[in-house]
Amino acid sequence: MVGEFMIQSRVVSTFAGAALSVLVLAGCQGGVPDATSSSDSASASASASSSESPSAPASPTPSPASEAGPAVNIPVPEKPALADENSIEGLEAFTGWWFELLNHAYATGDMEPLWSVTDEGCKTCQNFKDSIQGVYKDGGWLVGGEIGLRSFDTAFQLNSEGSLSSFITITQSDARYFDSAGELINETAGFSEPQINEAITLFEDGRWLLLDVGSVNTGSSE
Repeated sequence: MVGEFMIQSRVVSTFAGAALSVLVLAGCQGGVPDATSSSDSASASASASSSESPSAPASPTPSPASEAGPAVNIPVPEKPALADENSIEGLEAFTGWWFELLNHAYATGDMEPLWSVTDEGCKTCQNFKDSIQGVYKDGGWLVGGEIGLRSFDTAFQLNSEGSLSSFITITQSDARYFDSAGELINETAGFSEPQINEAITLFEDGRWLLLDVGSVNTGSSE
């Protein structure tokens, strides 16, 4: 049975809004030719290299998931420079990056990058992991389900357990689930109206760790 990836209600608190910075993904690689043993041959080699040496292999072209097949060559989101800083700005950068890693897991089935910065005791996160692995384990894949962060705010005050709460609003796109044969087996509706969520994090050993995440219970008696 295919699991739904929508974030479920688990945490309770108040909230406020603020702008969330944009995260940038980038990467490159290259090389240089070897030197030769004499000045004459070095000059000749340099001249030949400029015209004859093969170009460095191009990075594989990313291809997002579609009804035609799963995503391929999707790079892991790069950690922002501030993401290991024990500050409001650092926590904001980390929180944005964490959701980028969650979206990467949706798109590729790769949980390793996300799990490396997530506490294993996060039950909501474990639900994400079980659902994602359930979709991809037999060659299936999903299209969509991407979460967008719309705002971030935190009082940046430690609670009695030494962790911090942040309040974010998110949206999520519709998701479609395909089996290994490419058959559409399920769909879940997203939401375009931003929903309020709380993220609980801990700064330890020079880095942030996400302990829990979930939508805020406003106290309504449903």
